[in-house]
Amino acid sequence: MDLIGNVVNKAKKFNVTGICVPDEHYMVNFEERLKKIKDLVDDGLYFTINRARQYGKTTTLIALEQYLKKDYYVVSIDFQMFGSGEFENENVFALSFAGIFVRRIKAEITDISNNLRETIRQISRSC
Repeated sequence: MDLIGNVVNKAKKFNVTGICVPDEHYMVNFEERLKKIKDLVDDGLYFTINRARQYGKTTTLIALEQYLKKDYYVVSIDFQMFGSGEFENENVFALSFAGIFVRRIKAEITDISNNLRETIRQISRSC
């Protein structure tokens, strides 16, 4: 889109310097990968994404966030938001994490159930 919101047909480009945007960049179709990760989430399992630089880890996480929002509350937390002091012991880390989690969930999720709202209140009181 241009500055006033008109759709501009641009040719896609190869992107090698950051997050890929499907409408702007050539990308592999990773719908199957997202389905497999969602299956793990549905089963309550953990997963990791570990690859070399420029492999698409951040792009995958951003796409996964959108993919999971249909069925889950999704909160993105960047651990770069933490200072080194917040990793010194478990208690400090847990309190810092809970505080950031509450701020992020309030900022990102507008349609909050009563159960989640009460959980957020309890976490806030504990912090």
